[in-house]
Amino acid sequence: MMTSKHTPGKWVQSGNRIVSDNDDSTTAVVQFEDSREGFAGIVEAQANAARIVECVNACEGIKNPAALKELLLIVEQTKNHLAQGYGVPKWLVLAKALAALEGK
Repeated sequence: MMTSKHTPGKWVQSGNRIVSDNDDSTTAVVQFEDSREGFAGIVEAQANAARIVECVNACEGIKNPAALKELLLIVEQTKNHLAQGYGVPKWLVLAKALAALEGK
């Protein structure tokens, strides 16, 4: 069994750091600085940090996050199959789940 080499979640953003909030001592995972000057660079760096935190936390417990794209494709294909004759209610539920996975 392969063990994770990254800091376990839950991760949170704290100023210019991303920290692991999974124990009593908040461990810094990443500290970022903007290489560009000005407010726009800081806003972008903070948005990038927030995105990293969202992705890490959403994938917590998933052993192969790279497989999520394949899962989305399978869900899309299944939705299309259900829409072709297995009843609208079932494919609508699947369509809603797919839209949530895609962030729609």
